[in-house]
Amino acid sequence: MFWGWRPLKRAGMGAVFLWCVGMCLLSPVRLPVFVVTSMALIVVLRRTRPDQPRFWVDFWVEGLPVLPVLLWMLWDYVSLLFNPV
Repeated sequence: MFWGWRPLKRAGMGAVFLWCVGMCLLSPVRLPVFVVTSMALIVVLRRTRPDQPRFWVDFWVEGLPVLPVLLWMLWDYVSLLFNPV
């Protein structure tokens, strides 16, 4: 079975949306982290083409998992600055 390029991109965007909703329900305190990560994922999915160079795919496959972790750490740091324990 072969889905094609566009249906697969739409399925990826739907999966990102479901991931964002699920994570926001599990941890509503970090809502901005998940929303920014989801927006970045959707932008990358919308910009991809079938003829992308190999380094583009490798960069995003390696770089996107790091984005939520960095945003999470930044969010925790900023929230500690404004809400000291």
